[in-house]
Amino acid sequence: HNNTLSINQVDIADFKVFPNPSNNDWNISGNSEISKVSVFDILGKEVMTLTPNRNQVRINASNLRTGIYFAKIEGLKGNKTVKLVRQ
Repeated sequence: HNNTLSINQVDIADFKVFPNPSNNDWNISGNSEISKVSVFDILGKEVMTLTPNRNQVRINASNLRTGIYFAKIEGLKGNKTVKLVRQ
């Protein structure tokens, strides 16, 4: 039996965040619809939630303090958490 997985059979969430680090906004683009983005500070406190329901989303960071944040990106093909840096 040949039980190797073909890459065609696996849906994997692929999200790109740019610019990162950023002074103002982060842009997230995905290979599938992004249903929810939750932004957390370094202490784990949720500071922002967006429900874009499209392949691209802009996070306005202008009212966030400088530091490190984490964005949990939820999409149709899976979830991913990325580190965001606000300068």
